[in-house]
Amino acid sequence: MSQSGNNDEQRDEETGGAALQPRLFDEVVRGRHGPTLSSVGPLGPHSRLPVARYWYRRHLEQAQHPANTISSYLYDLSIFEHVVGLKPIDEVTS
Repeated sequence: MSQSGNNDEQRDEETGGAALQPRLFDEVVRGRHGPTLSSVGPLGPHSRLPVARYWYRRHLEQAQHPANTISSYLYDLSIFEHVVGLKPIDEVTS
């Protein structure tokens, strides 16, 4: 058996066959989560719409909204983003 096969078997024994997933968020304040080392930065006035949509999803998830509600809201926002373009949120006007 190859060396990589042995590594896979060892990993399966250590994790019970489950894949290892690093944590995406650390608890920064009790009940609040912030990103660890991810590609999505903090939300601010000059953040682009995809960043705002990402953080809005996290807000809805933390508020324990139903999954179908979150999907629906984010679908509408993705259409809005497609129409408006990749503008910073402080440049989006009516």
